[in-house]
Order: sequence, then structure tokens, then C-alpha cells
Amino acid sequence: MSGSPHRDFPRAQPRFSPGYYFLLLCFGAGAVAFNIYAAIRVSFPHTERTRERTRAVVRSLFRMYLRMLRIPGNFQCTVDADTPPLENLRGTLVVANHPGMLDAPILFARIPRAICFFKASMHRAVVSGAGARLSGYIPNNSGVDGIRNAVGHLASGGNVIVFPEGTRSPAQALGPFHSGYGLIAKQARCPVLCLLIETNSNVLGKGQPLWGRPLLPAHFRIRRILQTRPESGESVSAFSNRIEECYRREWRPPPFPEDPA
Repeated sequence: MSGSPHRDFPRAQPRFSPGYYFLLLCFGAGAVAFNIYAAIRVSFPHTERTRERTRAVVRSLFRMYLRMLRIPGNFQCTVDADTPPLENLRGTLVVANHPGMLDAPILFARIPRAICFFKASMHRAVVSGAGARLSGYIPNNSGVDGIRNAVGHLASGGNVIVFPEGTRSPAQALGPFHSGYGLIAKQARCPVLCLLIETNSNVLGKGQPLWGRPLLPAHFRIRRILQTRPESGESVSAFSNRIEECYRREWRPPPFPEDPA
């Protein structure tokens, strides 16, 4: 598949949008409230059924937040027609690039029974830690246990979302890829869906102040660039390199300068 030059994205401009800031504030307040509940609940015994219910709540909250973002005309997300329906995924390792903080809500809102690897520092964060633990998300410093949990979740029919850069992409570039997802795919022997997230906006991107003026309206497009699985005899490093080469071949710089202000 050929890379997209973003020519069909509308031009976004730095904009002060009261609706955007209000919804961002509401999202933050909702996240704190949810994590207060989760902090209490996670201290009691909980089962996989509890984690499934929590993930369903998180998915519904993300869907509601993204739906509300559309109301003031600040946000739109489309999925290319040749991308398999994300709502129907089962037992799939989903790999994606990470241009901004909206990537996770966009994917979690669409992909059922999804868990992900998250920064160990977020494990202690007020707005994400308890909820992530109760959802069964995996801290990225969990080593072999984390790999085992991911493989087990895939074997049960759940989906695992991986951002191989490990953090948001730097402006105008893809960050270096980590290869741990290759080991998960190899051990789970599962299908791997590689998604490229393209956008015309720096909204909640790396280095952008939370309350700064983002480029709006923000348009996101998700497209499949590869659907594969490790081949017989293919090493973890060879598989991971094959995935990374595909991303670097398909990725194009976003249509805004590094410092649009």
C-alpha cells in the first residue's frame, strides 16, 4: 500500500476553542473520579470478570468523550474502507504509531476486550494508575510476566494494543521502535494488525502544552498498512524489523510545521 500524503485533510489552524477546553477539563475530572473508584475497588479481590467489566466501562467513556468532541466541530476520525472492522477483532495484536494522547481513546473506543502496555510511571498516576490496574493493563516494566499476561489475554480471545515507540512520536518523525511486541506475536502465534494513525493536528502531541492552542479541527485517519503473523522460522528480531520497516515506508510527515505557532 502506498503512503498517504495527507492531501485530503482539511487545513487546521491554532485555535482557542472553549468547547475543546471544557471537554478536556470534563475528561480530566471524569478520569480522576473513575480512578478514585478504581483505587477503592482494586484493593478488594477482583477477577477477570471484574477486569472485563472495567474495560467495558473505559471503552464506553472513551466513546462518549470522542462523540462529544465532534459536537463543537473540533474532531473527526475515519477508518479506511480496506481496514478490517475493528469492532470485530478477536485474539489480535494491534500495532499502531502514537502521534498523540488521543490515539489510545480512539483505538480503545473501537476495539473490544482490549488491553495495552502502559508506562510504569502511569501506574502511580492519580488520573490513570488505579483504573489501568483494575482494567488489567500491563506496565511496560513487567518483563516476562507482562509478556505472559499479554499472550494469555490473546489466547482467551482478547485483543492487545501496542505502541512500539513506547511513547508519543516526536514532532515530524517516528520514534525508535521497541521489539517486545514481536515476542508476544511469536509466543501467541496470533494475527498482527498494523495500523497507521495519520492526523492534520498536533493536538495533545509530544511537547505540546496541555492547555495550549492546538491545531483545530483535528482529523484522524486510521488505515491498515499490514496484516500478518510471524512466519515459520522467523526470529523475533526479524519479525519486529519487518514491521518497523513497513511503518517507516508508509509514514509521511504530518501537514503542519514543527512549531505551528
